[in-house]
Amino acid sequence: KGYKTVAGNEIKLFTVTLESKVADPERPDIYNARLVNMMNKAIDAKLMEANLPSEFSLEGNYPNPFNPITNIKFALPKAANVKLTVYNMLGQKVKTLVSKDMKAGRYNVQWNARNELGTRVASGLYFYRMQVGGKHIGSKKMVLMK
Repeated sequence: KGYKTVAGNEIKLFTVTLESKVADPERPDIYNARLVNMMNKAIDAKLMEANLPSEFSLEGNYPNPFNPITNIKFALPKAANVKLTVYNMLGQKVKTLVSKDMKAGRYNVQWNARNELGTRVASGLYFYRMQVGGKHIGSKKMVLMK
């Protein structure tokens, strides 16, 4: 709520009301907001962004080591084409976890230690790599222990 202090007294200038629903279901970090004056009349409509990332990032998986499921988190400051791929120690592709256009935000992808055919992979060291618009963002290693 917006107040102004005049001669030691607070005067209400406006209130900000967040609506209960998000503006875009694919972007849960953006909400509709209304700025309302003292007469309860809308002054302006705004979009509020809550905690958007400032840069592309790829985090370490959790848990690590894992069995049989691990979580991989990444962040996008703007919409982009994202590719997240798992490789074995020989550099062979094991599984593509993400390959699509995505909106800005924070994401969590699970890998269930299965390859493209749905077969469980062997225990060992694996790598995952994230590319955004064809540009390498990061690579991390993870350990599957059975």
